[in-house]
Amino acid sequence: SIRFEAACDRGDRITLAAVGDLLFHAALQRQALSGRGSYKQFWRPVAHILEAADITYGNLEGAVAEGVAGGGR
Repeated sequence: SIRFEAACDRGDRITLAAVGDLLFHAALQRQALSGRGSYKQFWRPVAHILEAADITYGNLEGAVAEGVAGGGR
């Protein structure tokens, strides 16, 4: 088993931010890619939280590459 004997001792720390199950379906992809838009617009309300973390993780639930059709083709 894994044990962290000194887990609460003073020392270097990192901050993690996590978001899960990002599913950018077709309507959100169109919104993000229209005009001068980008996927960043969806994160504006919480950007300050995500940017403050040392590591930010999100679980992407599908393809968002331009030209990828339904079914991942």
